[in-house]
Order: sequence, then structure tokens, then C-alpha cells
Amino acid sequence: MPTGYIAKISHRGQARREPPLCHPDREHEAFGLCRSCYRKQDRRTNGQKYHASEKRRYGRRKESLRDYQLQRFYGINSKDYSQLLERQSGLCAICRRVNGNARRLHVDHDHETGKVRGLLCGSCNAAIALFHEKPNLMLDAIRYLKGDSSFLRDI
Repeated sequence: MPTGYIAKISHRGQARREPPLCHPDREHEAFGLCRSCYRKQDRRTNGQKYHASEKRRYGRRKESLRDYQLQRFYGINSKDYSQLLERQSGLCAICRRVNGNARRLHVDHDHETGKVRGLLCGSCNAAIALFHEKPNLMLDAIRYLKGDSSFLRDI
């Protein structure tokens, strides 16, 4: 049988060839679909079953996943994170508010050196990112908010 065609049995019991419904260059599992397309379709039709199993699986390994991410991205472990959180009294280092919705505070780090600076709420972390971590832009924003427009002459 030529590559890319699928053998199917007709209602009369005869074998017939049908072209695949997706990715003709791949092996096909069932219903004319390759493995990845078949799994996507199965997930769509049985979504709640998949969601429940993923939720159970994530719940079992949540802490180890968090430790792995802290170590990989920031070079700290959950004990270091807890010490930082305790040193900041559980508050954001900038706005001094408790992070809402029982979410963890974000680990703020210098993107050039990788050094951890502290823990921030999502809003403060996003604000620093929007200013591209440039202190002079933040100072200009402060002067602008205070009504000082003298820095605009430099433009």
C-alpha cells in the first residue's frame, strides 16, 4: 500500500484505501489522524477527564515543581524563598501590600547578573518590567507624576 494511505474496512468487509485526514508524512493511528492530532481530538472530546487527571498529577508534584523552577530560574530553593518572605514580613518589597488571592510573591532578579533582589507582587513586578528595569526611566516617571516637566526639555 502506498505511504500515507490508510487501510480501512468498508461496511461490506472489503479493504479500501483512504488518504489521511492530516499530515500525510506521518504514521497514522486511527480515524485517519496522526498520533498528535488524534490525541488533540481525544482531549477535546474527553476534556474533563484529561483536566481532572492533570490536576491530580500537578497536585502530587506541585512542591517539587516549584523547587525545580526556583532553582533553575533564580538559583534559590524553597527555604531561601521562605527566608526572603519572612525578611519582608510576607509583603511586597515595593508597595508593602500582601499579595492577594493567596498567590505567591514573584521573585525579582537582575536580568544581567541573575542576582535575586527580593519578592514583589504581580503589579510591581510588571511595572518594573514595563520600565525595562531602567532606574532613570522610573525617576522620570516620578518627576512627571509630581508635575515637574523640566526633564521634558531634554528631549
